[in-house]
Amino acid sequence: MAETFTISGFSVIYQCHGVPTSVVNYGPHIKTLKSVIEDLTQGVVAIEGQHGEGKAGLASVVCSEIPNTHLIDGRKSKAISRYRQAELISLVDPSIIYVLNECHLKAGDELTSNVEQHVRAGGVVITFVQVGDDVTLSSDLTLARMSLTRERLSLNGE
Repeated sequence: MAETFTISGFSVIYQCHGVPTSVVNYGPHIKTLKSVIEDLTQGVVAIEGQHGEGKAGLASVVCSEIPNTHLIDGRKSKAISRYRQAELISLVDPSIIYVLNECHLKAGDELTSNVEQHVRAGGVVITFVQVGDDVTLSSDLTLARMSLTRERLSLNGE
């Protein structure tokens, strides 16, 4: 059985076989991310974290604590095809912040094209990936790269 989690405010309670294994307070992570989004105003925030560093947990907290967000979870890609993911982004206004968990953004891909269109219209997209190579965008778009551990979220280069 895979690790599961529940959200309680800024905290994520991780469980294995229904037994709590750890609690992570993502409050400082959210504060850092909000600051980056405010400075960015439009663009893509790529949050890189290795397996087990809490990408899915933080993505869920982002959607519960930052207003006007919408989660598209690529871990459930069997249920939500890449076409459906692309369709979801193409239907909305730039005031929505899309949060993509494990959705690779590659140049020429329909999902990536719709993300770029959303950003050019003034929107923001936050994407959680394992490695930076999972995000390839047009060079004219603003891309803020961040690194995630359960302890810290930081801009790359800090």
